[in-house]
Order: sequence, then C-alpha cells, then structure tokens
Amino acid sequence: MHCIFITGTSSGIGKALAQHFLETDDTCQVVGFARRDAFSHERYTHIHADLANEEVLKQTHFSLPKGCTRTSLVNNAGVIGDIK
Repeated sequence: MHCIFITGTSSGIGKALAQHFLETDDTCQVVGFARRDAFSHERYTHIHADLANEEVLKQTHFSLPKGCTRTSLVNNAGVIGDIK
C-alpha cells in the first residue's frame, strides 16, 4: 500500500491533493497534517498539528499505517504573507 503524508490538508492545494489521491488511487492511505480537520474518508487519517509551533511539533508522534510498503511526503503547509 502507498502511504502519502501531506501537510496542510485543511484547505487549498493540500486538501485538493489529499482528495485527488483518495479518489484516483484506491490502494493509497493518506495521512494529513493540519490545524483543522476539513474532511473525512475511510482511507484518510488526520493528525492535528500546527507546523508553525515548534513545541507542538516536538510532541507530535505518528506511525506508518499498517501494510505501508511505499511512502511519499508532500510538504505543502505554509503561509503566504500580504501580497502587494
């Protein structure tokens, strides 16, 4: 099984990517990291994490889903400041 870890899955590109993988690959498991849980799916696991908070990050633990033979990371989380 392909396990895909995606940061920033509560909205925007991260959410769209998570939903895309879940809709197009019925053998994948998606693990999303975000401050908010924006959707649910039987192959989606949400980990509440504020990646901007280093202390919270140090306390965040996770393990690979059972049956995971291949892993990918989409490091998408970020903040865009004021665009001028």
